[in-house]
Amino acid sequence: MSSSAATEATPLLAAAFLLRLRPIISPSAAAVVHGIRSAAALLAIAAFLAVICAVPAARSQHASDAEALRLEIDDLRLKIARLESILEGDTKSLRTKAYIMEEDNKLTEAMEHDIQLLMNVEETKVQILQQEVRKINSIAYTIESLANDAEKRVEFLSNEVKKIEDIIAEQWIQIRQFEQAFVLTKMMTSKVHERRLSGNAYYWPGKYTVPKASRFCKAIRRPCPPDIHRPDVFFLGGSISRSCISLPYKQFKILVSSAQRIHHKVQVNLQDVMRSNRYSRGLANEMITFCMAYLLVISPVWIAWFIFSMRFGSKK
Repeated sequence: MSSSAATEATPLLAAAFLLRLRPIISPSAAAVVHGIRSAAALLAIAAFLAVICAVPAARSQHASDAEALRLEIDDLRLKIARLESILEGDTKSLRTKAYIMEEDNKLTEAMEHDIQLLMNVEETKVQILQQEVRKINSIAYTIESLANDAEKRVEFLSNEVKKIEDIIAEQWIQIRQFEQAFVLTKMMTSKVHERRLSGNAYYWPGKYTVPKASRFCKAIRRPCPPDIHRPDVFFLGGSISRSCISLPYKQFKILVSSAQRIHHKVQVNLQDVMRSNRYSRGLANEMITFCMAYLLVISPVWIAWFIFSMRFGSKK
């Protein structure tokens, strides 16, 4: 506004100066010079006034521009401060996120390391389990082969046991036959004794009749008991203590007692040996060991006694 007022006041000053020049031009030269001087002074005054009027306007315009610039600078400063605070917050957030990411990376690396260790441990366990499975398979194959061998041996032993049972049955039959033969022998002896007591003794012809008769008489002690015809009278010493044959009976009694002791020892030893063997352990019962010991000990005694009886009967 001051600049527009100064520009409007300048033509007015120029018009006033021209109006003063019109009366001055008509006088003389001195007056002209004086007029020029006065005109110059007026122009200087007008210019000064114009300058004076223009300076406040410029100052006011400059002040308003400075105020606007200051306001803009303040706004910019506020915006810069706001942006700095936002930048600082973003920087802190980024630093926090970077720290969190770094911690996450460390945790991830630690977990990867632990996972690798666990994988190594599990691989080692898997290898150990594979070795154990191989060992178990080999042991199972060995056990299966041993089981097959044991089954074959058990089958063989069962066949042998059946054979032994058959042999035992045959031996029992032979024992019964031996008992019957022994009873018949004793009956024959008792009949001979009765004939001797009745005075009708039988004499063998020839030169060996007297020695045979004397040996037979020495072997006879007293008459036979009434239970002589029982089938088990001479089995394992039943009532043989009342027999009329003294010397053969004593020998038979000694032989039977010795055979019983030996039979018991043999049975115990057989049972221990069969129990020590894993294949024959199931067969080490009392019945089988008794029969086996009987075959080893008692059967030869009966055979020997039968042979002795046959020879004794032939000498009579």
